[in-house]
Amino acid sequence: TAPGTAYKNVITATANAGDQQVSDRDEVTVGVNNAPAIDVEKTADKQTANPGETITYTITVTNTGNVDLTDVTLKDVFSQGDQDLTDELTIAEDYDKPFTLAVGGEPKTFTASYVVPATTAPGTVYKNVITATTENGVEDRDEVTVEVNNAPGIDVDKTTDKETANPGDTITYTITVTNTGNVDLTNVTLTDVFSQGDQDLTDELTLEGYDGPFTLAVGGEPKTFTASYV
Repeated sequence: TAPGTAYKNVITATANAGDQQVSDRDEVTVGVNNAPAIDVEKTADKQTANPGETITYTITVTNTGNVDLTDVTLKDVFSQGDQDLTDELTIAEDYDKPFTLAVGGEPKTFTASYVVPATTAPGTVYKNVITATTENGVEDRDEVTVEVNNAPGIDVDKTTDKETANPGDTITYTITVTNTGNVDLTNVTLTDVFSQGDQDLTDELTLEGYDGPFTLAVGGEPKTFTASYV
């Protein structure tokens, strides 16, 4: 309802007193105030995320009052613990420009995104706080949190120093094992099967550097081994 709108209420009472009729009338008016108001909501497309995933945030700003809102601005603070990561958010175009919200008009919607680094520890919580302020002197605030999952991962890569070999040549294989997750990996073992047709030649491989289970730390150096066959 627009400010300045007046609601008028008129009451009339009538009664009989013998042959006479008496009446009275009164009225009251109530005017609608100028009542600017704004609502900002921030949501995330996931409550928990794995390392390497993209978190997409949606910001919706709505005029919930009865006057147009001008010079609306948004302030976004994105953090992990005491660390301010706001500059690492990818923010939609025009997000940082003032805008207007008409009474009863469509809300304004923006998006922002963040890619969780591959080695982010499980249990890490990203907090995103959005504040909307206006020239009319009203503001609103909302926040959302996303927690990083426990996401173990491993990658093993085997390469050879040649694509073809002559009789008598030595073929050297390189095995590289990498922790691609966000938790330490323990009791890592390798099983190597080397064959020609249906013939198992694994026992004829010479494997160097591998003497049993090993550990791969998060973000640590890969483990590299070699195997050779003449």
